[in-house]
Amino acid sequence: VTLSGDATAVAVFEKNIKEVNLTMAISDGGEGSVSPGIGTHTYQAGETIEISATPEEGYSFVKWTVEGAGSFIDSSATNADAKVTLSDDATITAVIEKVIKKVTLTMSVTPEGGGTTNPGVGQHEYAEGAIFDIAATPSEGYHFVSWEIKGSAQFWECGGKYKDCQVKITGD
Repeated sequence: VTLSGDATAVAVFEKNIKEVNLTMAISDGGEGSVSPGIGTHTYQAGETIEISATPEEGYSFVKWTVEGAGSFIDSSATNADAKVTLSDDATITAVIEKVIKKVTLTMSVTPEGGGTTNPGVGQHEYAEGAIFDIAATPSEGYHFVSWEIKGSAQFWECGGKYKDCQVKITGD
């Protein structure tokens, strides 16, 4: 450099930009979509990335899991819409699970005091479609006659003739 008068020399720098890979996934058995879509996407380290999960009908979003160098910004891993930032590569998985409908089985005896049931007299919650055992024990001076099912349940093994049976409940 030859100077013939006053001059300024400016050294120009740029910050190194680190690229990171975000891999989006949905948990095994989960049905739905994620944004950005399933697969690997490239971003700048430290960039704010908006993610979202949309479950299919009959499924629900549970949470996000992160493997690698990702963290949530101003939100929680339990929000379907969230913002994350990565300092290095990471895999973020939307945990989406099938909704299990709960139904109620009400146990009772006739006549009152004629015996006991297992599960006991009262309301009991089960997953729809569950198969479970029921049993009747007569009180002294009584004998078991039959089960009567009202509503959305069916005998699975015994046809209601035996005091120990299996029942499949399909609704309230």
